Amino acid sequence: MQGPALGRWRSWRLSRGLTVMELLIATAILVLLTGISVPFVSSAVEAYRLRGAAWQLAGDLRLARQRAISVQKRHRLCFMNCVASVAANTDVFERDEGIAGAAQWAQDSAVPLRLPQGVSVDASQTSNPGGRIAFDVRGEGDAFGTLRVANSAGNYAITTDSIGRVLVCKGECP
Repeated sequence: MQGPALGRWRSWRLSRGLTVMELLIATAILVLLTGISVPFVSSAVEAYRLRGAAWQLAGDLRLARQRAISVQKRHRLCFMNCVASVAANTDVFERDEGIAGAAQWAQDSAVPLRLPQGVSVDASQTSNPGGRIAFDVRGEGDAFGTLRVANSAGNYAITTDSIGRVLVCKGECP
């Protein structure tokens, strides 16, 4: 297909451009696809917030255990009934400054650790009903159980046991 026909086709194709109708149709398709994808993106963000909060809490528990071992003083992660007042969905590190076995807890971290917005924590299934999980100087848990974090995307369980192990499970831990 050489010759004058090819030359006319190329010049027509390059000079044509978009009509207003084609532009409106392309814009409508783009708006429709955006409207369909927004709920999927927002649910994915909620799921990432929830997973991040679960792993943040597990990391906080592991840090409290490590502090207890390295400083040789009992440490705990406290959610309610703490030495200092704690806002909802925050936790704080505390250390035992007591002498001769009498516990006297003091706040160990200056800034409370805040969970992402929309994520709630339930500490009612721990062996300490006050929502405090503590570790002794050997790293063993003297208060253990299950913390639950939840939002609209589901829930995670963060389980601690008597030897200080911390597990994170989506839904329930086996």
